[in-house]
Amino acid sequence: MDDSTHNLDNTMGILSKLPFAFHSGDNWRYSMATDVLAHVIERATGERIDCLLKKYNFGTIGMLDTTYGFKDDQLPRLMSLYENEDLVRLPTFERVPYELRGLDVSHVYPNQSIVFFRGGHGLYSTLNDYCAFILMLLSGKSDAGEQLLSQRTLSMMHANKLPDSHHTLRIGIIVLPRYGWNLTGRIMTNFAKAHCTHAIQDELRWAGAARTYFWVDPRGEITGVIMTQFIRSNFLLSDDMMTVFYGSLQKVTLGY
Repeated sequence: MDDSTHNLDNTMGILSKLPFAFHSGDNWRYSMATDVLAHVIERATGERIDCLLKKYNFGTIGMLDTTYGFKDDQLPRLMSLYENEDLVRLPTFERVPYELRGLDVSHVYPNQSIVFFRGGHGLYSTLNDYCAFILMLLSGKSDAGEQLLSQRTLSMMHANKLPDSHHTLRIGIIVLPRYGWNLTGRIMTNFAKAHCTHAIQDELRWAGAARTYFWVDPRGEITGVIMTQFIRSNFLLSDDMMTVFYGSLQKVTLGY
């Protein structure tokens, strides 16, 4: 499934031969569902997902550097990716000394492919573009202030879609207590029972494999994003970032 030589049609053909893990509605699992959705949208519109994203999302939001594949003159801007452990082994539960090693992921994340377009992964972006995207998730507006999504649409997107019985999300071995799931990622549904000190009621967040991370705090009208380019890091920099940020915000607000 991680062969980047397959286009989305071929990938769906392979996926269709696999058995279901459970019946629809019986459980929740982080999966290739967004890739399947991209395939459905392609079939419904007759256009490729990269063209649709460029037309209806990237262009209107102002994400000028976000793409599946680079032109030759863009390649020098691509940051290196690092790791410090064998990706085949299970992750360890204790912190280990960092030994930065370069990591080549071109076989699963090509940067100049003409067939690799997915709904759930594969895009390259910049910090500026990512900030424009999460500001849109907060306000529904483009970076230039144009209203792209109504408040009613934002409310529909952000609302938790899972029943109470599915509220303990798991991403592999990672447990996410009291988070629900909406159309943009996970949402905190009950911060009083969450097992983390930086939880915020109704905040939205998601992360990438290389520790790309964002959060949207609708009540505080705050967004944040961090990019590290580090696969399988066991130092949760995002948690520390949120704790320090909100601690600093409190000091400024209260005049400490």
